[in-house]
Amino acid sequence: MALFAVRAGHREAVKFGVALIGRVGTNQDSEILKTLGKHDEFTYLPQSLWRELARIRSEIFGRWRSWSWLGRVQIVQRLKDTGDPEIQFWMLREGFRNEIMNEYLACICARAGRLHERLSQHPVDLSLLDAVADIIRALINGGPAEDHRCYEFAVDACERYVNIVWSRNDLGLIHFLPLPP
Repeated sequence: MALFAVRAGHREAVKFGVALIGRVGTNQDSEILKTLGKHDEFTYLPQSLWRELARIRSEIFGRWRSWSWLGRVQIVQRLKDTGDPEIQFWMLREGFRNEIMNEYLACICARAGRLHERLSQHPVDLSLLDAVADIIRALINGGPAEDHRCYEFAVDACERYVNIVWSRNDLGLIHFLPLPP
């Protein structure tokens, strides 16, 4: 299995090796997948490694938030149905961010991260509120992707966000920008 992934001379054979590792691989194979996953072409990994790949890419390219826009979009698309709370949390804090337009991934991440539920859990920490402010602005702005009209819990999430913002005194301007005048 690993031989296909690391010694194949063609991309399709490498993808086949990655698929085999994903089905019957061991923990020892995870390093191979993490290495291959740094390339956009080979991001077809088992879900248990997608979050790790996203974390690695964020660390490597974090300053620019773009590892490759397409690579981030592919990973977020594959993670959208996750039930893993850690991945859901990553989607809300970091998954939607990219150098092109947060609007491309904001709705997917709000839905996958269950934003409306996360905002009903108290207390909501400041770094999450920072991210939520960006998500809500992106949802309101709309654009070429899904927007607030596509997120079935947008009203609940926005109402909870507004209530949190108005009840705290440790917030900055960024937190008030999504609020209506």
